[in-house]
Amino acid sequence: MPRKPRVPSYRLHRSSGQAIVTLTDRHTRRRRDVLLGEHGTQASHKLYDRVIADWIAAGRVLDRATVPDVPDVPTAPAALSIARLLLDFWKDEKARHGATDETLTPNLYTVRVGLRVCRSVCGADPVDSFGPKKLSAVRDVLIEQGLGRHTITRHIKNIVRAFRWGVSQERVSPEQLTALQAVRNLGRGERGVPQEKKRHPVDRPRVDAIRPHVSPQVWAMVELAWLTGMRRSEVVSMRPIDIETTGEVWVYRPVSHKTAHRGHDRVIDLGPLAQDVLRPFLSRDLRSPVFSPREALKARKAALATEGKQGRPEQPSPEPKTDRRLGDAYTPAAVTRAIARACDAAGIERWTFHQLRHTHATIVRKEYGIEAASARLGHRGVDVTLRYAEADRETSREVARAIG
Repeated sequence: MPRKPRVPSYRLHRSSGQAIVTLTDRHTRRRRDVLLGEHGTQASHKLYDRVIADWIAAGRVLDRATVPDVPDVPTAPAALSIARLLLDFWKDEKARHGATDETLTPNLYTVRVGLRVCRSVCGADPVDSFGPKKLSAVRDVLIEQGLGRHTITRHIKNIVRAFRWGVSQERVSPEQLTALQAVRNLGRGERGVPQEKKRHPVDRPRVDAIRPHVSPQVWAMVELAWLTGMRRSEVVSMRPIDIETTGEVWVYRPVSHKTAHRGHDRVIDLGPLAQDVLRPFLSRDLRSPVFSPREALKARKAALATEGKQGRPEQPSPEPKTDRRLGDAYTPAAVTRAIARACDAAGIERWTFHQLRHTHATIVRKEYGIEAASARLGHRGVDVTLRYAEADRETSREVARAIG
């Protein structure tokens, strides 16, 4: 049974406030928009009926249809949407950091998450309608997601920063930015929002417990973080071409890192133990990532196939279907998930990759001092390092026993 031809609908043209109907040529599929005057008025509905009737009478062919004269109503320029502003800010932010979707730092990941939540709540609304109430509505969504207080505060600050960028581009009024800055941060315990726990160093037995439950690639990255204090983004982006292997101490210079946009250099020294961890993964193309999730998946599939054959004739394993979904390098989030799953499999309390950086800083501070810990972490001053390297409590106890 042939399907009944669809009649174009009467709808609102948002940017002009007029009614509009879109006609389609039955043969060429070419389309034509016809404005009908002020939306919702009796005159616009009558004009809609006349346009549709003439189009049908012409056999649904645009060249034969005679569109009546449309009242001359000035069309207002399309309003800038919140989603458009956030997208342009995100593109500028990535360009400023020299990052791509494959080389995002954890800070940029955080920025993107907050912008996405804001876009999902009110992305279609015009920019000038975004005030303190809508910003509070975005915060309510973040609270419903169960995020911690500091995480919510970071997301809100990044959204406000997008509008500050809009002021610099003359796309947002300064008064609107001032109004958004009036939204105060959540207080401790307010509205039942959980307080994030302070990150502490992780002890070696808990690190060793995950080794049977992760791939050799992930374990090598964990070992490197323990030995060098590298960030996740620095470890996953390692390439052989970025590592100088001449001399007793190797030198790794990441192409992109957290403070590259500020003109800071990041140099990571790799001693003998770190070199031993890296050597099995360096026999590859110089510009390929040192640690490949594709290789990890293929090795795991091959091991499972070998274990399952139980003496049967060896057969080639089919290519894993999920291999196409994997990138050439791990993402920081993928490493975090792998460690979390391994902790659950080992039956221990979860710890994060970032805690390895805290651990390295604490060990170096205890043995060599705060300046050495600051140099290892790549900080520009010891004030930042103090938030990573915990004080040596044993030294404090010795002083207490001696004098107090």
